[in-house]
Amino acid sequence: MKTRIMTLLCAALLTVTTCTMTACLGFGEIIPADTDGKSAADQVAEHQGQNNPDPWAGNGKDPAPADTEKEEPTTQPPAPVTEPVTQPAVKPVDPPKEDPKPAETEAPEPEETEPAETEPAELPGEPVIPGDLPSSVISLPAAGKLTSQQSKNLVLGADYTAAQNTDGTLTVNVGVSLSSYEIFASARENSGMLTVNGENVLFSTPQLTNEERSMHTFPLLTKTFTLPAGTTQISIQVQWQFGGNYGGTYITDLTAGAVLVVG
Repeated sequence: MKTRIMTLLCAALLTVTTCTMTACLGFGEIIPADTDGKSAADQVAEHQGQNNPDPWAGNGKDPAPADTEKEEPTTQPPAPVTEPVTQPAVKPVDPPKEDPKPAETEAPEPEETEPAETEPAELPGEPVIPGDLPSSVISLPAAGKLTSQQSKNLVLGADYTAAQNTDGTLTVNVGVSLSSYEIFASARENSGMLTVNGENVLFSTPQLTNEERSMHTFPLLTKTFTLPAGTTQISIQVQWQFGGNYGGTYITDLTAGAVLVVG
């Protein structure tokens, strides 16, 4: 009786031991113990061989390849048909024709024309006497002085005397002068004009220099005129070109004149 119990305990213990080894080796199944005398390791190997047969072992043949779907060949659309392009015919270009040589023509001879008559221009530097003059009545014999009004510090003057001769003619003497304070003016040719009853007399001026602050008078011209008998008016005009600044004022010309009426 005791022997039977010990045998059963040993078998149970062997079974538990086998199951424990199987779980530790990573096999997911419990292999029952075999009483035919096989070891536990042999039983495990036999059991794995039954459950997981090697597909590559046993027959020496390669495994059948897996069925794969057959790919149908893709058909590409036919290439479009293009018509051949025809180039337009190019016409040859004729070279330019040379112009014929123009015929030589005789040039007409220029007609002779007479030059147009032109009036001589006034000489540069010739002063222009103003036409409007003040008038005054005189009794012969008479004397006086005419002065310019353009500047008080630069004055052009004309001293005159007029007398009647026994034959009825008149003698008129005119002296032209320039009075100024400080001045330096270079010599000028034909820079002044004196006119008495339409008779013009040009005069030149020498170099004029005055370094003093007092007024100084420079004599410029002395002229005697003889007027016909019966003359009732004596027109005296004098002009001198300055063309510069004096005392902060630009002066072009200095002019003086008057019409003397014989009473």
